[in-house]
Amino acid sequence: MKQLWKEINDVRLAMVFIIAGILVTIQMMSCNDWQSLGVDNINNYMLGLDFSSVAHQLYILLVPLMAAILGGSLWAIEYQTKRALYDFARINHRKFLNLKFRHSFILGGCAAILPLVLNFTVALFKTHHFNTFAAIKQGFGHTTNYKFWAASLLDYYPIYALIIYVLVMFYFGSLFSLIALVGSYFIHFKYSEIAIPFFFNIIWTVIANLLNYPEFTPSVFLDFSICQSYNNTSWGLMSSAFILTVLVVIGHVIEVKRDVLV
Repeated sequence: MKQLWKEINDVRLAMVFIIAGILVTIQMMSCNDWQSLGVDNINNYMLGLDFSSVAHQLYILLVPLMAAILGGSLWAIEYQTKRALYDFARINHRKFLNLKFRHSFILGGCAAILPLVLNFTVALFKTHHFNTFAAIKQGFGHTTNYKFWAASLLDYYPIYALIIYVLVMFYFGSLFSLIALVGSYFIHFKYSEIAIPFFFNIIWTVIANLLNYPEFTPSVFLDFSICQSYNNTSWGLMSSAFILTVLVVIGHVIEVKRDVLV
């Protein structure tokens, strides 16, 4: 745990907090006043669960950036400052990279869910209820399409839906962080590790939409508030998680097996 705390860069952590704060401010200022509409459910004020604000898609867009800023730069900082040369003199090359891999996973996930934690804290000042049927009775339910895998959770077990959403965002934040980390093994331009997952996500989204498979993009399957409009978001979520996991593991293994620092 001490080693993990040492990995945290104060400036980068502050940047992530600023981005999270901006997202939460936009969310709370632009979402519907659900209480005045008789809908008393805290999920209706949450990023990624509320469809009425302009922040939910912005949040999904910025998750790769936040994850890369906090967790994806661990190797790049070591390489660019030449600290890796001294670290390899003290610790085995493989153990060192595996440690960075684990820390990047944790920090990237934490960066992704930080806006949700702040959002939840602020939303508590609006309401602390998880009323299950209120949104349905008023016609403001998020999930009219029950082909969406989390539809029943959102409508009948909203607290579990929120927990699962946080876990999903943690995992994908971790994956984006690892994409940045693995990318920095092979691309050594300064700050390139921050740009890699951000543009990777944009290119992924463009290609999937051109192929007419929008449900296989993070902007859809990670945004529970609009998933109701698509039928294959569960496949998009699972297949994307599997493919990205395989890619980052392969990239990491390739670097671990390299004998020299290049």
